[in-house]
Amino acid sequence: MVIIPLLDNGDLVLERQHRYPLHQDFYELPAGKIDPDVDPLLCAQRELLEETGYIATSWSYLTTLHSCIGYSNEKLVYYLVEGLDFQGAYPGW
Repeated sequence: MVIIPLLDNGDLVLERQHRYPLHQDFYELPAGKIDPDVDPLLCAQRELLEETGYIATSWSYLTTLHSCIGYSNEKLVYYLVEGLDFQGAYPGW
């Protein structure tokens, strides 16, 4: 799933991830794999907190895209997230 976290001032929350295949850091929207038999929304809420330290009061489903249908069954579920409240760094970091 892909989360589009929008702050009250209109800025997006992005995270910096090192991607080893390209040997460089990228700024990305928070995202993650959807666990089998888990509601995508619950998975997205967990990922937002783990990856950014934010929780949100408003979650809006946008769309589901199948980005690699030629060779994969991966689906990307997109959510727009507003009403962000920073909780701090995730204890697992």
